Amino acid sequence: MSDDAQQPTGFDPEYRGELGGMFLAWRRIEFLLKCLLADLSAAGISNADEALLTGVPDTEALIHRCRELTNGDDVSNDEKPLINNWLDTVDQARRGAAPFLRSHSAFVRTDQQTWAPAFMTVEVQDGQLRTDGEAVSIEQLRIWHSTAAACEGSWGTLPPRFRRSPR
Repeated sequence: MSDDAQQPTGFDPEYRGELGGMFLAWRRIEFLLKCLLADLSAAGISNADEALLTGVPDTEALIHRCRELTNGDDVSNDEKPLINNWLDTVDQARRGAAPFLRSHSAFVRTDQQTWAPAFMTVEVQDGQLRTDGEAVSIEQLRIWHSTAAACEGSWGTLPPRFRRSPR
């Protein structure tokens, strides 16, 4: 094969970097939410808290439970707005990326040689299973990645007793 022959590229490396970075950033945020929940529930861990701490991360449920505990009596009035602001930041970012983060990993062809991550829909139409995929742009992945990184970066805004470095 000559040097100038077009080689198949498979999965675009630019997509691979952004997609991997975004997923890793979200996993770190889920870990930070679990750390916060463990600190907030230190006075008494319920069965539900234990399930959140030991199970597959459910970002929405972690945010909800952290918010409940934050607004309880074990958190000072000075600490509550700081924690709630961080939870608001994470929740807003989660709402943007959640449909993609929680969908199954799917790819669509962008041309004859490359693949890109995609939002997939699956439906039954006239008794037939129909799937459709829409590629996610590299720009959108960059936005989700930078938003997740900003959430992780804002961990330092929490009150000192809640931001002990879990790393």
